[in-house]
Amino acid sequence: MNMLKKAVAAITQIGLALAALSIVIQVLFGKSFIMGDFSANLMALIKQIGDAGMIGLIALAVILWILSISRSESGSSGD
Repeated sequence: MNMLKKAVAAITQIGLALAALSIVIQVLFGKSFIMGDFSANLMALIKQIGDAGMIGLIALAVILWILSISRSESGSSGD
């Protein structure tokens, strides 16, 4: 079970790294990287969370909490 948690945490970190790379490439070159228009999808998600008011704020807090747990369990300090 512990190995499965580590694998999921590693996949999550890879996904976040690819998301960040996609945004940088799209901003610098104006071309999408890997999957569609990532920055437009991200902006739409942020708008939906913002339009949801307090519920959106709570959802964002839960997402950040889950990501922080994932990082602490994988032993990553952001280096």
